[in-house]
Amino acid sequence: AIGERTVALEVHCGKGYYVRSLARDLGAALGLPAHLSALRRTRVGAFSIERAVAPEAVTPAHVIPIARMLPDLATLAVGPEDAAALGAGRTIAAPAGWSAAQALAVTADETPVALVAPGERGRLKVQRGFSWSAGE
Repeated sequence: AIGERTVALEVHCGKGYYVRSLARDLGAALGLPAHLSALRRTRVGAFSIERAVAPEAVTPAHVIPIARMLPDLATLAVGPEDAAALGAGRTIAAPAGWSAAQALAVTADETPVALVAPGERGRLKVQRGFSWSAGE
């Protein structure tokens, strides 16, 4: 849509694209100062605005498990002792034949505990811990 002083664009771009620079560059190409007056993200990966829920309407049923949000990330099931160790920021023994660069450590009920990566001497270290407690 084009107005006397405004233009509305729909941009399909990849991660890291700086949309504000597009406005600046278009203005420069036309010899005019230009800027964004609004920016609305309608899709991020597989998630679109059509499936969005207003913050006040969110219920636990709307929460998408982290493992589903990151389908390409390896998952490592850990028992209660390893979950507690990771929760405290300690390392755990890597499973035999471990080769993943990163994995999501989860409990038996698929509660995320930590994002782990190879550490020293065959151990997995916490890269990012998640709040959780046993039995929840």
